[in-house]
Amino acid sequence: MKFYAQAEEDKALYALFKDKEDGFYVDVGAYSGITLSNTYLFELLGWGGICVEPHEGLFPQLQENRPNSICLKVAVWDRDLDNVPFHATPWGSWSIVWEDKDNPPPKRPRPYVDLQHPQAKKLDTILEEHDAPIGFEILSIDVEATEWHVLNGFNIEKYRPRIIVIEFPHVRPPLDEYFREHSYTQVAKRNSCNHIYCRDEVDVSIIKEGWSS
Repeated sequence: MKFYAQAEEDKALYALFKDKEDGFYVDVGAYSGITLSNTYLFELLGWGGICVEPHEGLFPQLQENRPNSICLKVAVWDRDLDNVPFHATPWGSWSIVWEDKDNPPPKRPRPYVDLQHPQAKKLDTILEEHDAPIGFEILSIDVEATEWHVLNGFNIEKYRPRIIVIEFPHVRPPLDEYFREHSYTQVAKRNSCNHIYCRDEVDVSIIKEGWSS
């Protein structure tokens, strides 16, 4: 079987969900829908879900690559806004929403080439508008260091996704504390920027074994 995620995170999740035929995922920062995707495998397996990507150049690829997902061209933020400043790189990765008018966005290996203005929505708004099921299986977040804005617009106690995969390459104790406070257990991570958190502690050993096999 082919896996698509950056460090086979989808392989780890497949160990848990291999027998589930009707799961639901939410992919925030879905990129092209295939490249480094934590959720593409599960669409191929027949799951449904929501893919969100604000980048004007990537969104058409996402729509083409993920025909069985609800694809949304919005930025996920802590508020619902008509538009937000989205500093885009030509290839998509490292693009970022940046509202601070007094300071420039973080420097990247290559410069931003475009300032786009997508609509912004809270994750709660998106989930409500599209009737996402309570306790859905996978929430994947890859938003280039704006994770807190996503989480601040998300009622984790209401939706309680079974698995949360979130990208942050540096050690961020406050995020670990946030998930502990909401009774999520972290899977010991491999050499990956992605961290996996489990709602149900019984899932931790299954995912850990799947990730190391």
